[in-house]
Amino acid sequence: MKLQQLEHVIAIAREGSITAAAKRLHHAQPNISLSVKELEEELGTQIFWRNSSGMSLTPEGEKFLTGAEEIVTRMKQLEEEYIDKKKGGTSFRVSAVSSCCIAPAVGVWLNSFGDGSGGIHLDLSEGEINQVIDSVSSGKADVGVIRVPEGQYNFFGRKLEEKRLSGEILAEFNMCVLIKSSDPLSELDDIKAEQLTDHTEIVNSADDVKNFGRNFINKNFVRDPAQNTVYVRDRGSRVKMLDVIEKSYMWVSPYPYIDCNFAGLVLKRSSYADIKVRDMVIWREKRADSRLTESFVKSLTDYYSEISERRDF
Repeated sequence: MKLQQLEHVIAIAREGSITAAAKRLHHAQPNISLSVKELEEELGTQIFWRNSSGMSLTPEGEKFLTGAEEIVTRMKQLEEEYIDKKKGGTSFRVSAVSSCCIAPAVGVWLNSFGDGSGGIHLDLSEGEINQVIDSVSSGKADVGVIRVPEGQYNFFGRKLEEKRLSGEILAEFNMCVLIKSSDPLSELDDIKAEQLTDHTEIVNSADDVKNFGRNFINKNFVRDPAQNTVYVRDRGSRVKMLDVIEKSYMWVSPYPYIDCNFAGLVLKRSSYADIKVRDMVIWREKRADSRLTESFVKSLTDYYSEISERRDF
């Protein structure tokens, strides 16, 4: 079994045909066809169904694809890591949930190195909490940032222990409302849930939309089907929606990733959001290079502490 054969399988599975895979990989079509045929003979397993419309994975092929993708991804990570070292740089990978302050926090950390850092090649990716934990545990990420509601503290605490991950609480808070400063509700000290029913809610579509409200805001949370709702994955687009859509809002942590005054937005407390939430940074107990991890954890902790002092409530 060769790495190139795995790449051929992945390309065919994604493109649906050898012709399209050959075009994507810039390889000759007969070579790819022969490569996959030899792999199937070696394994004694049929990976693809072949028909007039293209190629599709068999049940065994589905299982094989999962393993092939993991191997190819890890090989590329290793290659990039050691190429960076050869060039005199250091790779560092951060996996995080969609967090309000992780991007600027990472920027502050990078600034702390100043000139002559030797070149840090940073990979910042986002995912849901289980993906982040698995990325750190498997070594795909050096550190992770997760957000855990109080009803799941014990569950995820045990999970971190099982995977031998260390963690530090960055902050504990209640979610709040991000709303335009020109909205009359922005004058209130406490925005009630019923006062938002005639507003459009901007929702992070990367979250577990069905359970997000009950897990992170209020255990009795129910999204009114008659209320306008916009589901957006990209963070910048969500902020743009708040700017453009009249009478709109979004549930966020009290740690803004934007200058609210500059953007014409304001963070407001809501007693309806009575569930405590924790942001945590996590890392492997055993890791090859602890220097960068330790500096990142300290920088992130300091950043959260600093912006906590700037909160209005």
